[in-house]
Amino acid sequence: MRVLIADDNTVVRDSIKWVIERHSGWLVCGTAVNGAEAIRLVDELRPDFVVLDLAMPIMDGFHAAAHINTNHPEIPIVMVTQFSSTTLRNEAKKHGISETIDKSEVYEYLVRTMTELTAESTKADRTAENVGDASADSTDGSATSVARTARSS
Repeated sequence: MRVLIADDNTVVRDSIKWVIERHSGWLVCGTAVNGAEAIRLVDELRPDFVVLDLAMPIMDGFHAAAHINTNHPEIPIVMVTQFSSTTLRNEAKKHGISETIDKSEVYEYLVRTMTELTAESTKADRTAENVGDASADSTDGSATSVARTARSS
């Protein structure tokens, strides 16, 4: 799995990279110091997963996540922040963020959260493929269209 990390703090970025790359088969394909750079790198690198900080210069994590989610809804986004609260988690969901993790809990929860979100995404892909397989017998092709739409989103 290829992961993009966006955080303006070098120590935090490097720590998250260390946590991710200890997991076999996971690789940090890019890092960004602000939301605008994260958007550019997502478009360029097409990572499988994005980890965003909330408070970054130029563009915060909410705005970056909304843009990424609009253009790449298939890419799960996890936000890491020191400002974790129920209100913030609810706001994060509105911006397309799959999960929010407190920075003090990154070591404990990041890999588990990413693994769970990846499993959910894989399950959704398989469901879409099964719909597509079932549509092979369809005479009007409408189910095929639905399956292609589901896979492309």
